[in-house]
Amino acid sequence: FWLKQFDSRLCGRAGALPVEVLRVHRPNLIGVIPAQGTTTRRESALSAPCASAKYFQAPVLNFSSLAKMISQTAAYVIIYVVLAACSCVAGSAGYFVFKVLRKDASGTDGDKSGADFWYSARGTQGPVSLGLSFFASATGAWVLFAAPEVGILSGWWGTLGCALASALPCAMFAVLGPIIRQRCGGDFVFSLTDWVRERFGRPLQLYLSLVSIFYMWVYLVAELASVGNLIRDMAGLSPLVALLPVSISTMVYTSLVGVHASLLTDRLQGVTMVIFIIVTVVACSGGLNMAEGKWDEVSTWSDAGFESLVTLVLALLGAELVKMGTWQRVYAAESVGALRKGCALGGGLNFLTMFLFGLAGMLAEAQDRSRPESTLTIKALAFFDLLTSQGSGIQGLVFALAVCMVASSVDSLQTGLLSVLSKDILGTTLTQVQSLI
Repeated sequence: FWLKQFDSRLCGRAGALPVEVLRVHRPNLIGVIPAQGTTTRRESALSAPCASAKYFQAPVLNFSSLAKMISQTAAYVIIYVVLAACSCVAGSAGYFVFKVLRKDASGTDGDKSGADFWYSARGTQGPVSLGLSFFASATGAWVLFAAPEVGILSGWWGTLGCALASALPCAMFAVLGPIIRQRCGGDFVFSLTDWVRERFGRPLQLYLSLVSIFYMWVYLVAELASVGNLIRDMAGLSPLVALLPVSISTMVYTSLVGVHASLLTDRLQGVTMVIFIIVTVVACSGGLNMAEGKWDEVSTWSDAGFESLVTLVLALLGAELVKMGTWQRVYAAESVGALRKGCALGGGLNFLTMFLFGLAGMLAEAQDRSRPESTLTIKALAFFDLLTSQGSGIQGLVFALAVCMVASSVDSLQTGLLSVLSKDILGTTLTQVQSLI
C-alpha cells in the first residue's frame, strides 16, 4: 500500500540502488530482497523504470517499516502492565472518594460537596502533584510524531515554537487561574464555563461547552488512534488490541473515582515518562552518521520557521483555554502558591520534552541527508528512524512510553468531557454508573 502511495516520489529520485548497497546501509529496513532474476509482488507494485531483476527500490521509512520492532508478546505485556499499574494507583484513591460521597449522601457535609469533590478534587493537590499532572495530561503520543516533524520543517524556530507552545499555557493558567478561582469559586464551580455563564449568560456558556466538547473529543480520538496505530506498526497486531484496553480501563477508573483517579495516575505516569524520555532520546541520539555540513543544512533560522513559532503558540494557547480537564486541575490546587509552582514545574517539563523531540527530528533529518539515498519520506517518523538502529529494549521502552502518554492524556480528557457534558450541558450530577454509561 505504501509503496503504491509513494511510487511517483520514489521513481522521481535517482531511485534504485544495488542490493549490496542496501544490505550495508539499511539492512533493518530491507525485508525480503528478491534474488537476481526473480520478481516479487512488492517489485511488481512499482512502475517499470523502478523495478528490475538486478536492482531493488531503495527502502523508504514508512509505517510498514516499523513492523516487528517489538514482539507481539512484548507488546501485550507492556500494555497490560502499564494499564494494571495505572488502575491500581487510581483504585487507591477510591476509598477516600467513596468516603466523602457517603458522607454527602447522609446529609452531614452540605449539599453537593461530595459531587464537587468527585468532579474537581478541590483544594487537595500540592505543587509537585499539579506539576506532574500538567505535564502528563498535556504530553500525548502525538509528541513522538509532531515535534520531530516540526523540527525538520521549521528548524530551530519550529523546535522552540513547539517547546514554547507547550509551556506557555501553564504560564497562562498561573496568571488566569487564580483570577478565575477568586471571581468564580463557589461550590460546584470548577471550570472556565462557570465564569462564562456568570459573566455572559447561559447561551454563551453552552456555546463554549460545545466548542470544548468538540476539541476534547477530537483530541481523545486522536490519542486512541495513535496507540492503535503504534501497536499495529511496531508489533504487527490489530489496533483494537491496544485501543480497547486503554479506553476501557481509563474509562472505568475515571468513572468510578472521578478526577482524583486522573490526578493520582498522572503522578505515576509523569515520573515514568520523564525517565523514559531521557533514556530513549539519549540512546537514539548517539552513534549518528552525519556527513560534514548536513547538520548546518538542517539547523536553520528561517522566516517560515518563525511563522511556525507564532502559529503554534497562538494555537495551543487558545486550545488549552477550552480544555476543561486542565481547569479541573486549577481548582484542585490547595492554594494559589501551589498552583503557580505546579504550573512552573509542568511548563518546564513540557518545554524540555518538546525541545528534545524537536532536536531528535533535526538529527534524524541530518543523518538522512547523509545517506546515499534518502529513506525518511514521512517526516513525522523521524524519531522512529533513529529508533530503527536501537536494540529491542529501547524500542520496547518507546512503546511503553507511548502507552503512558496516551493513558495520561485519555483519562484527563475523559474527566473533562464528563464534567462538561453532565454539569454544563445537562445541568446535573452523575452517579458512577451513569458516568460509565
